[in-house]
Amino acid sequence: MLIVSFSAISAQKIVYQTDASTDALTSLKVEGDATGMNWLVRTDGSQYAWIGKQYQWGTLRNLDGSEVEGLSCKVTRRYDGNDLVETYLIRNTSHANIELSQLQIYTPWNDNYPDANTCRTLRCNAHVWAAERCTYAMRMGGKGPHVGMMLEEGSISAYAISERGMEKGGSNTRGIISLIPETFTLMPGRVYMLRWRIFSFNDEEDFFRKMVAKGGVRVKADRYVAKMDENINVQIITREGVKTEVNPIRQTGEQRIEINGGKGRRTHIEVFGLLSIEQLLESRAQYIMDY
Repeated sequence: MLIVSFSAISAQKIVYQTDASTDALTSLKVEGDATGMNWLVRTDGSQYAWIGKQYQWGTLRNLDGSEVEGLSCKVTRRYDGNDLVETYLIRNTSHANIELSQLQIYTPWNDNYPDANTCRTLRCNAHVWAAERCTYAMRMGGKGPHVGMMLEEGSISAYAISERGMEKGGSNTRGIISLIPETFTLMPGRVYMLRWRIFSFNDEEDFFRKMVAKGGVRVKADRYVAKMDENINVQIITREGVKTEVNPIRQTGEQRIEINGGKGRRTHIEVFGLLSIEQLLESRAQYIMDY
């Protein structure tokens, strides 16, 4: 990544435009960005014929893409300094429980590859870490400013990709990214709130620094693969400070380490446990003896 002057772009304002009929975001830009890059795919069919208004930013759909019934969604926006803060109030207007994990919220980052020159300045690579409650999009050419997003209220457990396939641009289109809320049962009449903050940043390290300063949590492990009975040291970084937790590996295979960052900030990392060479040989020998 190309690092440019921090003072030049560290606090650039996020500017946006909305659809007059739906109030959904149609454009996200960084004020002062010489390229004028729109960080969102156009959802009027003009960029890709198969991407229409149903994929507008913040639109709720079922996981199969069908329209959601029994829910209303009120969206408000405000500026906090140069950051754009969006709040989604999702209300169950039906007489039955609704599982939020069966929904998706479209966030159509402009992650596609028409040609090298366009990609370098006017397209992004979007990175989503749902459990960390953050997303960041880096301009493909590496030169800032870039755009990041962090969740402040609610929880996102996973993400999905729509409109990707050989007949729709193949590997040259990432598709439409959507966020999937946590496993949560929304009872009739109840409201669930999602709030996220969108901000500009300079490079990947600047994103994490700002994300932590704005109230997020960053987690780093000294390794993500370890042998049985070894320890993985996990560093938890918040604006209140840094602490390290020691996590012994007691089983093989993929496993999840839950992280409590305090003040309701919960996340996790995924690690992998392996047998040592000695344990592997012993296990193999025992298998041969048994059979």
